[in-house]
Amino acid sequence: MDFEKFTHQLLELKNKQAQEMSIYCQQFDQADFHMLQHVIDYAKMGIKALFLLNGTAAVSVLTLFTSSSLDLKSVFTPLLDAVTFFSWGAICSIICILLAYITQIFYQDECACMGREKMLNVIIRQLDEEKMFLVKEKTTQPNTKDFFVSKIEDINVFIETKQNEISLEQNKEKKFGILGNVFSILSFLAVVGSLILFGLGISTVKKGFIIETPTILENK
Repeated sequence: MDFEKFTHQLLELKNKQAQEMSIYCQQFDQADFHMLQHVIDYAKMGIKALFLLNGTAAVSVLTLFTSSSLDLKSVFTPLLDAVTFFSWGAICSIICILLAYITQIFYQDECACMGREKMLNVIIRQLDEEKMFLVKEKTTQPNTKDFFVSKIEDINVFIETKQNEISLEQNKEKKFGILGNVFSILSFLAVVGSLILFGLGISTVKKGFIIETPTILENK
Protein backbone atom coordinates (compact mmCIF):
# COMPACT_ATOMS: atom_id res chain seq x y z
CA MET A 1 0.00 0.00 0.00
CA ASP A 2 1.34 3.42 -0.98
CA PHE A 3 0.65 5.24 2.30
CA GLU A 4 2.29 8.44 1.11
CA LYS A 5 0.01 8.72 -1.90
CA PHE A 6 -3.01 7.69 0.13
CA THR A 7 -2.22 10.22 2.87
CA HIS A 8 -1.67 12.98 0.32
CA GLN A 9 -5.01 12.32 -1.40
CA LEU A 10 -6.87 12.12 1.91
CA LEU A 11 -5.24 15.35 3.07
CA GLU A 12 -6.29 17.11 -0.15
CA LEU A 13 -9.85 15.92 0.38
CA LYS A 14 -9.93 17.14 3.98
CA ASN A 15 -8.45 20.54 3.00
CA LYS A 16 -11.11 20.90 0.32
CA GLN A 17 -13.80 20.00 2.86
CA ALA A 18 -12.41 22.47 5.41
CA GLN A 19 -12.53 25.31 2.87
CA GLU A 20 -16.06 24.35 1.90
CA MET A 21 -17.10 24.25 5.55
CA SER A 22 -15.66 27.73 6.13
CA ILE A 23 -17.67 29.13 3.20
CA TYR A 24 -20.88 27.49 4.45
CA CYS A 25 -20.31 28.87 7.96
CA GLN A 26 -19.98 32.40 6.65
CA GLN A 27 -23.05 32.07 4.44
CA PHE A 28 -25.26 30.66 7.21
CA ASP A 29 -24.10 33.23 9.77
CA GLN A 30 -24.62 36.19 7.43
CA ALA A 31 -28.05 34.98 6.30
CA ASP A 32 -29.30 34.51 9.87
CA PHE A 33 -27.82 37.81 11.03
CA HIS A 34 -29.34 39.90 8.22
CA MET A 35 -32.74 38.26 8.56
CA LEU A 36 -32.91 38.83 12.30
CA GLN A 37 -31.57 42.36 12.00
CA HIS A 38 -34.30 43.37 9.54
CA VAL A 39 -37.02 41.78 11.66
CA ILE A 40 -35.74 43.55 14.79
CA ASP A 41 -35.48 46.94 13.04
CA TYR A 42 -39.04 46.82 11.71
CA ALA A 43 -40.40 45.61 15.04
CA LYS A 44 -38.64 48.42 16.92
CA MET A 45 -39.99 51.07 14.54
CA GLY A 46 -43.55 49.77 14.80
CA ILE A 47 -43.57 49.47 18.59
CA LYS A 48 -41.97 52.90 19.07
CA ALA A 49 -44.59 54.45 16.80
CA LEU A 50 -47.34 52.72 18.75
CA PHE A 51 -45.97 53.92 22.09
CA LEU A 52 -45.60 57.50 20.82
CA LEU A 53 -49.10 57.40 19.34
CA ASN A 54 -50.73 56.59 22.67
CA GLY A 55 -48.30 58.61 24.78
CA THR A 56 -48.66 61.75 22.69
CA ALA A 57 -52.43 61.41 22.69
CA ALA A 58 -52.49 61.06 26.49
CA VAL A 59 -50.26 64.12 26.95
CA SER A 60 -52.39 66.12 24.50
CA VAL A 61 -55.60 65.28 26.33
CA LEU A 62 -54.01 66.09 29.70
CA THR A 63 -52.87 69.43 28.31
CA LEU A 64 -56.39 70.11 27.08
CA PHE A 65 -57.75 69.05 30.45
CA THR A 66 -55.49 71.38 32.45
CA SER A 67 -55.63 74.39 30.13
CA SER A 68 -59.27 74.18 29.06
CA SER A 69 -61.62 76.94 30.16
CA LEU A 70 -64.44 74.44 30.33
CA ASP A 71 -65.66 73.92 33.85
CA LEU A 72 -68.17 71.23 33.13
CA LYS A 73 -67.57 68.00 35.03
CA SER A 74 -69.41 66.06 32.33
CA VAL A 75 -66.74 67.12 29.83
CA PHE A 76 -63.79 66.45 32.13
CA THR A 77 -64.97 62.91 32.82
CA PRO A 78 -64.66 61.75 29.17
CA LEU A 79 -61.25 63.44 29.00
CA LEU A 80 -60.04 61.50 32.02
CA ASP A 81 -61.49 58.31 30.55
CA ALA A 82 -59.64 59.01 27.31
CA VAL A 83 -56.37 59.52 29.21
CA THR A 84 -56.96 56.15 30.87
CA PHE A 85 -57.47 54.48 27.49
CA PHE A 86 -54.35 56.11 26.05
CA SER A 87 -52.32 55.16 29.12
CA TRP A 88 -53.36 51.54 28.88
CA GLY A 89 -52.57 51.66 25.18
CA ALA A 90 -49.05 52.84 26.00
CA ILE A 91 -48.74 50.06 28.59
CA CYS A 92 -49.81 47.54 25.96
CA SER A 93 -47.05 48.78 23.68
CA ILE A 94 -44.52 48.26 26.49
CA ILE A 95 -45.88 44.74 27.03
CA CYS A 96 -45.50 44.24 23.30
CA ILE A 97 -41.82 45.22 23.57
CA LEU A 98 -41.24 42.60 26.27
CA LEU A 99 -43.10 39.93 24.31
CA ALA A 100 -41.22 40.84 21.13
CA TYR A 101 -37.93 40.53 23.00
CA ILE A 102 -38.85 37.03 24.22
CA THR A 103 -40.03 36.15 20.72
CA GLN A 104 -36.71 37.29 19.30
CA ILE A 105 -34.81 35.06 21.74
CA PHE A 106 -36.81 31.98 20.72
CA TYR A 107 -36.46 32.75 17.01
CA GLN A 108 -32.72 33.28 17.44
CA ASP A 109 -32.49 29.89 19.13
CA GLU A 110 -34.51 28.39 16.30
CA CYS A 111 -32.19 29.94 13.70
CA ALA A 112 -29.17 28.68 15.64
CA CYS A 113 -30.60 25.16 15.58
CA MET A 114 -31.28 25.48 11.85
CA GLY A 115 -27.70 26.63 11.30
CA ARG A 116 -26.27 23.72 13.30
CA GLU A 117 -28.55 21.33 11.42
CA LYS A 118 -27.27 22.65 8.09
CA MET A 119 -23.68 22.32 9.22
CA LEU A 120 -24.29 18.76 10.41
CA ASN A 121 -25.75 17.91 7.00
CA VAL A 122 -22.64 19.34 5.37
CA ILE A 123 -20.45 17.26 7.70
CA ILE A 124 -22.43 14.12 6.86
CA ARG A 125 -22.06 14.81 3.14
CA GLN A 126 -18.33 15.28 3.58
CA LEU A 127 -18.11 12.06 5.57
CA ASP A 128 -19.91 10.29 2.74
CA GLU A 129 -17.32 11.69 0.32
CA GLU A 130 -14.54 10.44 2.56
CA LYS A 131 -16.20 7.04 2.84
CA MET A 132 -16.55 6.77 -0.93
CA PHE A 133 -12.88 7.66 -1.26
CA LEU A 134 -11.94 4.87 1.18
CA VAL A 135 -14.23 2.39 -0.60
CA LYS A 136 -12.53 3.21 -3.86
CA GLU A 137 -9.09 2.79 -2.30
CA LYS A 138 -10.16 -0.53 -0.76
CA THR A 139 -10.98 -1.97 -4.17
CA THR A 140 -7.64 -0.87 -5.60
CA GLN A 141 -5.64 -2.16 -2.61
CA PRO A 142 -7.06 -5.57 -1.63
CA ASN A 143 -4.04 -6.45 0.51
CA THR A 144 -5.01 -3.78 3.07
CA LYS A 145 -8.73 -4.47 3.01
CA ASP A 146 -9.04 -4.75 6.79
CA PHE A 147 -7.53 -1.29 7.27
CA PHE A 148 -10.10 0.34 4.99
CA VAL A 149 -12.97 -1.68 6.46
CA SER A 150 -12.07 -0.41 9.92
CA LYS A 151 -11.89 3.19 8.71
CA ILE A 152 -15.21 2.89 6.88
CA GLU A 153 -16.88 1.45 9.99
CA ASP A 154 -15.56 4.37 12.07
CA ILE A 155 -17.03 6.81 9.55
CA ASN A 156 -20.38 5.00 9.60
CA VAL A 157 -20.50 5.28 13.40
CA PHE A 158 -19.61 8.97 13.16
CA ILE A 159 -22.33 9.54 10.55
CA GLU A 160 -24.89 7.83 12.77
CA THR A 161 -23.83 10.07 15.67
CA LYS A 162 -24.25 13.18 13.53
CA GLN A 163 -27.66 11.99 12.34
CA ASN A 164 -28.75 11.63 15.96
CA GLU A 165 -27.50 15.17 16.60
CA ILE A 166 -29.57 16.37 13.65
CA SER A 167 -32.67 14.77 15.17
CA LEU A 168 -32.01 16.57 18.44
CA GLU A 169 -31.51 19.89 16.65
CA GLN A 170 -34.75 19.37 14.71
CA ASN A 171 -36.65 18.72 17.94
CA LYS A 172 -35.18 21.84 19.57
CA GLU A 173 -35.85 23.84 16.40
CA LYS A 174 -39.49 22.76 16.46
CA LYS A 175 -39.85 23.59 20.16
CA PHE A 176 -38.27 27.05 19.81
CA GLY A 177 -40.33 27.72 16.70
CA ILE A 178 -43.59 26.91 18.50
CA LEU A 179 -42.65 29.08 21.49
CA GLY A 180 -41.62 31.90 19.17
CA ASN A 181 -44.94 31.67 17.33
CA VAL A 182 -46.90 31.73 20.61
CA PHE A 183 -45.12 34.85 21.88
CA SER A 184 -45.34 36.41 18.43
CA ILE A 185 -49.13 35.99 18.53
CA LEU A 186 -49.25 37.46 22.04
CA SER A 187 -47.15 40.40 20.86
CA PHE A 188 -49.52 40.92 17.93
CA LEU A 189 -52.50 40.85 20.29
CA ALA A 190 -50.79 43.50 22.42
CA VAL A 191 -50.41 45.65 19.31
CA VAL A 192 -54.08 45.16 18.43
CA GLY A 193 -55.07 45.97 22.00
CA SER A 194 -53.00 49.15 21.96
CA LEU A 195 -54.63 50.28 18.70
CA ILE A 196 -58.10 49.48 20.03
CA LEU A 197 -57.42 51.46 23.20
CA PHE A 198 -56.18 54.37 21.11
CA GLY A 199 -59.38 54.25 19.07
CA LEU A 200 -61.49 54.12 22.24
CA GLY A 201 -59.62 57.12 23.60
CA ILE A 202 -60.23 59.17 20.47
CA SER A 203 -63.86 58.12 20.40
CA THR A 204 -64.31 59.05 24.08
CA VAL A 205 -62.87 62.54 23.57
CA LYS A 206 -65.03 63.08 20.52
CA LYS A 207 -68.23 61.88 22.17
CA GLY A 208 -67.60 63.98 25.27
CA PHE A 209 -67.43 67.21 23.31
CA ILE A 210 -70.21 66.37 20.87
CA ILE A 211 -72.64 65.45 23.62
CA GLU A 212 -71.96 68.50 25.78
CA THR A 213 -71.77 71.14 23.05
CA PRO A 214 -75.53 71.99 23.19
CA THR A 215 -75.35 72.25 27.00
CA ILE A 216 -72.44 74.67 26.76
CA LEU A 217 -74.33 76.87 24.31
CA GLU A 218 -77.44 76.86 26.50
CA ASN A 219 -75.44 77.91 29.56
CA LYS A 220 -74.02 80.82 27.61
